[in-house]
Amino acid sequence: MRYLVVVLLAVNVLMFGLGQGWFGSTNIEPGRQPGMMQTQLNAQALTVGVARVPKR
Repeated sequence: MRYLVVVLLAVNVLMFGLGQGWFGSTNIEPGRQPGMMQTQLNAQALTVGVARVPKR
């Protein structure tokens, strides 16, 4: 029983380390692009305007 607990704890620590990137970069989420946030949060590129309703 003690052996099973030790093995499960070791696997849990290894999986946590994998998710945290302790073993290098992984492609678990291939669609994830962290660099995209730098361009999307560019406040200077935003313009606020009033919507114009076309006259009939």
